[in-house]
Amino acid sequence: MIDGASDLLVELLGENGRRARTATGAAQLPFGAAVQLDMILRLRDSTEPE
Repeated sequence: MIDGASDLLVELLGENGRRARTATGAAQLPFGAAVQLDMILRLRDSTEPE
């Protein structure tokens, strides 16, 4: 499941979506969730250069 989440981020964000990750065991997650994603994002204005 975590590989699928990583693949989705790369699909959505391109190479910027390929970053370090951590995994939490499914038995530890509430509500029967299969994957937990913790993300720290830096947003920029569309007029700001990359």
